[in-house]
Order: sequence, then structure tokens, then C-alpha cells
Amino acid sequence: MPRIDHIELLDELGAGGTASVKLGIDLNSGFQVAIKVLHKSLFKNESIRQKFISEANHYVYLKHKNIVKLKDFIIKDDAYYLVMEYIEGDTIENYINKISGPIPEEVAVPILNEVLNAIGHAHKNKVVHLDIKPANIMITKDNEIKVLDFGISSDLGKDIKGAIMGSPMYMAPEQTVKGKKVDSRTDIYALGVTFHQMLTANLPYSTSISREELFETIKTKPLRRVKEFVPWVSEAAQNIIDRATAKKPESRYSSCSEFMEDLNQLL
Repeated sequence: MPRIDHIELLDELGAGGTASVKLGIDLNSGFQVAIKVLHKSLFKNESIRQKFISEANHYVYLKHKNIVKLKDFIIKDDAYYLVMEYIEGDTIENYINKISGPIPEEVAVPILNEVLNAIGHAHKNKVVHLDIKPANIMITKDNEIKVLDFGISSDLGKDIKGAIMGSPMYMAPEQTVKGKKVDSRTDIYALGVTFHQMLTANLPYSTSISREELFETIKTKPLRRVKEFVPWVSEAAQNIIDRATAKKPESRYSSCSEFMEDLNQLL
């Protein structure tokens, strides 16, 4: 089996545009770990390399029970490795698609509360996630919630330059515009879309339109009403989603704790 220092690499768990994730064994502890490996073809790209380093630095300061933990950061020749705790379970996206379908409010609210706690912790540590979505939230086999993938996260207050990054369906209007300022309220928007998807098991906009059409829709049209998908969702839940996903950042919840105050009224 190939090894990196004290880590033995096993199977590949998945791959994305900039990195793959492999299952490994930490030979010092005997525990399984997940290793995020920057694609070799991108190693010479300075901005992507710096993003990878920035992700590692953010994890160092984000010590929270609902955020996946960084175990090690290894640099070897022409490769970077983020060694993370290995989480057994399902993403919320898979949970919705394969197990639950629409999640009832009384189940969705405690899950989202855990996510809000984690993202609120990140915001207090001056980090914005910028890629919150059900695919980046895991529910473990012990029913714990873990937020994953701070790969495009940024320092709070820092102007985002360069290419537009993120998952288009969950982007706030300001995130769809190159060079536009983003902040914690950009994450609040994505949390609102995530809540919508948890309650309805559907995305709020059509998946058949182009990226450009989707961005224009995000800027100008509200999310589809939750009752279009699930008639029993409360009007109070719809009001929370509406506020979280307001087009103007100043009209959204100003913090995760403010979001949680309204959310807990549903229970």
C-alpha cells in the first residue's frame, strides 16, 4: 500500500475539480482518516495552492464538535495532503435522496441548529464557508452533524477576487458577481437554501437552465414556495427561509444566532 509519512493510503472516497479524497490509516493511532489530496496537475497553480493552504489554516482555528477536524497537513515534493478525521455516515443530500425524502420540521430544525452552531463558530473566528449545502453536511452513524469542506472559505471581510467559486444553486446574489463583497450573510443565504431543500427534498430553482440564467434568477426571483412541494410545511418556516434568502444582505439575518432564535420558535 502507498504511504505518506505515517499515513497508509487505501481506497478513493471521491474526487472534485481540485482534489480527491482518499481513505487512509494513521499508523501511529490505528484510526481511519480521510486524506484530501490536491490534484498534481494543479500543483503549479499558485492561487489554488494558496487556497489549499488557507483551508488548512482555517481548520486549525475551527475547533468545534460539528466541524470535521484537521489531523495533519503534509507537504511532500509536488503534493499537498490534508489529513482529516474520517466520518462514517451520509451527507444530508444522500440522506434526503435515499432515506428520508422531505424532512419534517421537528427533525430538520435540530439538524440545522447544529449546522448554525458550527457556521456561527466559524464566523466568530472570522471565516466564511462560502459553499454550504446538504452535500457538505454529514450525519454520522451516531446521528452527529458534521460540516465539511472549507475548500473555498475565506477570511471574513476579505474581498474575494478572481473566478466566481461555489455551488451555483446555493449562491447568494452577491456571490454570483465577480469581485462583489461577501460576508457572513452570504453563508446565511446558503443556510436558507439548505433549509428549503431539507424540508422539500427539492432544489429551489430549475436545474435545466444555464448557469447564466440561474444567476439572473437568483438575483431577481424568490425561491419557489415550500408548499409547492410539501403542503404541510408551516408558514413560519417559509417566513424564515424568506428572510434568510432575501436578495439584499442587509435584509437577511445578521448572524447565525439570530437565525436560530426564529428557527427554535418552530418547535
